[in-house]
Amino acid sequence: MSNLIEIKAKSTHTATVIFLHGLMDTGKGWEMPMEIIRSMGGLDHIKFVLPTAPTIPISINFGNTGTAWFNVLSLNPGSQEDSIGLEKSMKQIESIIEEEIKNGIPTDRIILSGFSQGGAISLFTGYQSKYKVAAIISLSGFSPSLSLPSKIRPENKDIPCTMFHGTDDKVVNFKWGELSHKSFLKVGVKNSQFISIQNLGHSSNEFELKQVHDLIEKYLPNK
Repeated sequence: MSNLIEIKAKSTHTATVIFLHGLMDTGKGWEMPMEIIRSMGGLDHIKFVLPTAPTIPISINFGNTGTAWFNVLSLNPGSQEDSIGLEKSMKQIESIIEEEIKNGIPTDRIILSGFSQGGAISLFTGYQSKYKVAAIISLSGFSPSLSLPSKIRPENKDIPCTMFHGTDDKVVNFKWGELSHKSFLKVGVKNSQFISIQNLGHSSNEFELKQVHDLIEKYLPNK
């Protein structure tokens, strides 16, 4: 995938975090937060991969083009879905996973993560992909498809998944994130948790980044 940022491992590369940005952003936009996470210690063996989504017409942006993992027709649960865009992005993310496998990194040493729309496509890909990852971490994310819970692969239902969401999020409503999490639990997903961040809007903060760091360190320990 072109236009991809890589933060190389400082020591022997034995694990990878793939982090997906939100709507109208780029991989570069999350380079500094990932550097902050790594600076918290214990992650020198990890490479961070930050791809940039393709540029497409975006319906909620009056059809103007911008970077997006899939078209957004509404910011409300149950709105019309861009199933073609979702599937296309999943294949793009799987191609990154395949590249890591070629580099000697097994899927159980890869974490899928992202913010907002990036969190949504991390959930969409992580739960459906034939490549079973070590964990899924979603920041201000949501289920991008009402049918996603029914499409989760049985073998992926025990993937550790953490969904963070700010209680003051006015873009992706807090309740949407919470309902998405509950929809996964209803179909038997295990090892899933929903963590609310008090007074946080549609953004991240140091407290959340520290939680993400701790999860990465937990699921991708240095070997």
